[in-house]
Amino acid sequence: MFETRDVEYLGKYLETFVSNHFTPENAAVGLIRLPVINSNMRNIMPAVLTQLAVDINLIKAYILQLVTRYKKIKTIGTAFIQHINATYKLDD
Repeated sequence: MFETRDVEYLGKYLETFVSNHFTPENAAVGLIRLPVINSNMRNIMPAVLTQLAVDINLIKAYILQLVTRYKKIKTIGTAFIQHINATYKLDD
């Protein structure tokens, strides 16, 4: 659920920002994770940048929740493996 929401937010907020405000040249390279060509932007106002910061923080919050969940799963999985190894003498 969180993974799906995170991907949805990336598309909804970041790709929309790129589409609405990057120049065609920067959008072409930015979406394939290459450095943008220059700092030219379209239709950019302070409120737009503030909204982008809010959207990025929302995405960050979901990512942090995912990391916390994955750490818990790893801890549980590690404990289970240790239990199986100890119970059935499977060390090494």
